[in-house]
Amino acid sequence: MDTIPPFPQRPKAQLVAKLCRGAIDRRRWRPWQVTQTVFPYLLVLLSGSARLHGNWVYDIATAKNPNGSKKYRLDLALHTLVTKVNFDTTGGKPKATGVDYPYGEALYRADPRSSPTGNAGTLGSVSATREVIISGGAFNTPQILKLSDASPAEELKNYGIPIIKALPGVGGNLQDRYEVGVTVSSSSNFTLFHNCTFITTDDDPCYEAWVRPSPDPLVHGSYATDGIAMAIFLRSSTAGPDQDLLDRWCAGWLVLKARSRNNAGAVNLTSADPRDTPRITFRSFGEGDPSRAADAEKDLQAVVDSMRLAIQVFDTFELLETDQSFKRVWPSAEIRPDEDLKQWAQDEAWGHHGSCTCPIGADGDPFAVLDGQFRVRGVDGLRVVDVSAFPKIPGLFPVMGIYMLAEKAADDILEDAR
Repeated sequence: MDTIPPFPQRPKAQLVAKLCRGAIDRRRWRPWQVTQTVFPYLLVLLSGSARLHGNWVYDIATAKNPNGSKKYRLDLALHTLVTKVNFDTTGGKPKATGVDYPYGEALYRADPRSSPTGNAGTLGSVSATREVIISGGAFNTPQILKLSDASPAEELKNYGIPIIKALPGVGGNLQDRYEVGVTVSSSSNFTLFHNCTFITTDDDPCYEAWVRPSPDPLVHGSYATDGIAMAIFLRSSTAGPDQDLLDRWCAGWLVLKARSRNNAGAVNLTSADPRDTPRITFRSFGEGDPSRAADAEKDLQAVVDSMRLAIQVFDTFELLETDQSFKRVWPSAEIRPDEDLKQWAQDEAWGHHGSCTCPIGADGDPFAVLDGQFRVRGVDGLRVVDVSAFPKIPGLFPVMGIYMLAEKAADDILEDAR
């Protein structure tokens, strides 16, 4: 893996780091985070100056044995939408035997090209030799399970779906993080993307630098980085004993509130039609549930703590020996009291790490959907391996946890197959 040297080696980033060090109360830093530089700089991990995602899947799908035969059996069916898991119910315990799907473009109504009266596709099915593994994510995995007759009983009855296994935890426990931004305008332009056209022209100099052959990552220029200069981790004033940390990004300041106390979200069906999108309700900051008001207030205060730091950094920039200045744009400079910032955060916070809707849990937990080997409880031959399997949203970003989860699932699947 190649690494891009951290931005703080550059003068302007060093200036911002100096400012942040002056704005932070060091008594609130965790001991392992206090270093000579005080500020944990970010590295961008790349391979050939490009972040890899689909390349790995492609490499696995096209891998060959020395004799030229296909190394792995991985067939990807495009333009397909799994509508339900099929079960054999003739034995004492239901067993997953395969899945049904229609084939066609833009079948799912989350696709803007789809239409309520459009083509329903060509129906198909596939049978499983050993077992079925669902990896539809926090929203579609519970939808598939519910459409497959494994779900809270009352919800299935509402849509006339027969019940094979009542699992009250399916679709509940939805969790996410709270994110807000503090946006400012600068008195001078940043030069990181100077002359970049973002491939809107044929002669984008930044793109040409990015594709230029060179072993030196710095030669590849602005497009070889995600633009994040640095980050800090700071305990909030409402932090619990379980290391309830804030993650604040010094890139115009993006506030990411990790370890939210909110697990009241849910994914529910809107119809028995698998092409319809489910109803996704996060119930952020205790929305609609007075019993969660205390925890919601702690989460909200933690977000405001983080915003306060960002605002302080920009408001005190003039104390440094520089001609650079910033003007707060959003939230506007008129929003200053904590109560006003709290209301703003409630109105503007978002997240994009929805998780935990089919959680692993102990045998005695009525809301546990999966056992410790990712097997759906109460049926045979069916597993869930994706971010919905976590009982609690992991870390600051879920990707490393998902890698680890997938590694364990692979071991469990191979062990059961022996």
